[in-house]
Amino acid sequence: MYVWGNPKITQQGGVVNKLPYVTASPGIVYSFTFSCHKRLSLFIDSAIYDLFEKNLGDVRNKHRLFLIAWVIMPNHVHILLTPSYEIKLSSIARDLKQKVGYYGLTIVKTLDQQLYSKLVVTTGTTRKTRFWLERRGYVRPVSVEEDIHILIDYIHRNPERWKLVTSPEDWLYSSARYWLLGDERDLTPNPPEWLMDMPPTDRLRG
Repeated sequence: MYVWGNPKITQQGGVVNKLPYVTASPGIVYSFTFSCHKRLSLFIDSAIYDLFEKNLGDVRNKHRLFLIAWVIMPNHVHILLTPSYEIKLSSIARDLKQKVGYYGLTIVKTLDQQLYSKLVVTTGTTRKTRFWLERRGYVRPVSVEEDIHILIDYIHRNPERWKLVTSPEDWLYSSARYWLLGDERDLTPNPPEWLMDMPPTDRLRG
């Protein structure tokens, strides 16, 4: 089973809020993980899932990213991507989270006031609400020792491990159907050719 690395700041990976100047480089695959505030299940409606997926596609196009795999879970998301040019990791993370956080809160407030009340954070006289877990976005470069297919499989099997579905392709909010069935949806992965052309054990040695 794939094991997440320790979220320690390194030259190219770590906790997102501590990475304002770290640059993502072409040829390196990056793993992003974002959790909801207090790790609550805030993806309570298909509208929020659709919002994240639509925004993911927009961010992919805006920054010309190669989107490899993703899964949207009730309280967190995993994304696997690589850039086509050098770009700050924090810029990608901000664009992936900001819009979804704003509109996601609006949907939660409309559908579940009790849940929404748990998202209120008070600091002194300041009162605000949070969709995402503060300072807990985590991104790291995938090491060359890892087989990309194992990591993709790990991401896609999240819903199965949560007992949300019996097989990865049954979960609507991931790229599993593309990888397992060749099903192209509104948001289809666009892995780089250099990754797909390599033997499985060498796919990260671009």
